[in-house]
Amino acid sequence: MDTAIKRTQELLEFVMQDKEALREYHMREMALCDLTTTVNTAFEKGEAKGIKKGKIDVAKKLLCEGLSVEFIHKTTGLDTKTIQSLK
Repeated sequence: MDTAIKRTQELLEFVMQDKEALREYHMREMALCDLTTTVNTAFEKGEAKGIKKGKIDVAKKLLCEGLSVEFIHKTTGLDTKTIQSLK
């Protein structure tokens, strides 16, 4: 841990002395933050899409078993229009 702190301190001292290096450092940090946000957003969207697909798969199976649209709505949380369209 001490080595990492020392290395960070040295990097900070170097960057603080050179305005261009400091600007590049800030630009890199912003790019890394943007990348992290993009990846997290994509993950969340993919997760939500997968959950909805799973609910639709369950709804299809329940419809095949002859269960009511209202029951499937209560069970899966899907709106009745979506469930009706699966028939």
